[in-house]
Amino acid sequence: MGAPLDDITFHIHSPYANNSPEYREQTSLQNFVGDLYLQKMRGYKPPHTGRINLLSSNPVTTYSFWKIGSIVSILIDFNRDLYESLDEYGRCRYLLDIIQTAMFQLTEAYNWDWSVFERAYQEILDSNFAFKLDTPSKKSRDGKKAGWLSIEKTKTVTTVYAHVQYESTILKVRLLEKENGWWYDYAYLLAKHAKWKDGERFGVFYVEGALEIYYSLAHNRLFLLQEGEEVQAIDYEKLSRRVPRVHL
Repeated sequence: MGAPLDDITFHIHSPYANNSPEYREQTSLQNFVGDLYLQKMRGYKPPHTGRINLLSSNPVTTYSFWKIGSIVSILIDFNRDLYESLDEYGRCRYLLDIIQTAMFQLTEAYNWDWSVFERAYQEILDSNFAFKLDTPSKKSRDGKKAGWLSIEKTKTVTTVYAHVQYESTILKVRLLEKENGWWYDYAYLLAKHAKWKDGERFGVFYVEGALEIYYSLAHNRLFLLQEGEEVQAIDYEKLSRRVPRVHL
């Protein structure tokens, strides 16, 4: 099947200088919508496709696309004057429609499962572009408590919460907040290591990253341990040396 799909990326020429506020605004929103769409595909992996590049060309008379290895590239029609006349919701919708049009063309060409993209598109519209993902709920060993994580994003910030349910109470505790890393955000990796350590501690226990972030019911507070020591904040540079493909 080849490499799994990692990202859906816009490559749109910007008239703004790199790292200017206008440039960051444009790229952040494009990456936000691409990441949201990818997550709403719920793990579907188009065969032999690791990346999809959306390349601006205005106007597009025919939808040209090509594939080199596992990288698929397709020309998209991007009208900057129209885009910049829209408010933020309108820009999100404009970008989403571009992705959906491209996916239709690629589905026709490569026989992908169109129902996946239809569902992703509709779920994004129904949520009004709210980015919130919940991990599966996990029971404590005694079966009396449940815990899960949620990842919530704006176009620039990623926040991970732990939810702990016991008796008639549900606690929501912020585990970490960081710059949005979009598709390669290590929040996705850390979420795979969510579990109960015992009957009263729930959170992220990531052995390879030497990182523990958990809420203790017994102590009624959050604990953050990095490389065996309790810390006040995560050293992201140190974590990036342990975690593959971390984008800070």
